[in-house]
Amino acid sequence: MKTTKTYSIPTRTIDLLLKGDQNVLECYHIGSEIWHQIELESGFIRNSRIILMNLADKQVLFEKQCGNRLLGREIMGIVGVARYCSERKTVKTLKDRQKALNIYLSLLKSDCSIEIQYAAEHTLRLYGYNDIVDAARG
Repeated sequence: MKTTKTYSIPTRTIDLLLKGDQNVLECYHIGSEIWHQIELESGFIRNSRIILMNLADKQVLFEKQCGNRLLGREIMGIVGVARYCSERKTVKTLKDRQKALNIYLSLLKSDCSIEIQYAAEHTLRLYGYNDIVDAARG
């Protein structure tokens, strides 16, 4: 009988924040800065339709600079897409939805860990972007 591995909702960082761990907040800030640098280096800032390359190489950077391996992976997935999520529907939001989709597609096409991909997917679903996840998983 084939068993499938399931992953829990990415909550490590939420648990730490609820316990008052100030380092996690700093790790999220660092993660946001790393994503900004990735986007600058790749040209994503100018052309949000491109698929980001070499994200697996960046995974190690997140793991080293964002607390540890597990926290780094969770933060990489969450921050990558959450920066472009909003519950409001505006023209800017439509452009940001495209950016969130392309970040997510980039993660899915990369050799990044499944934990990163799952954290990004779950974040999109929390923001109500189920259509993005469903389209990407096709």
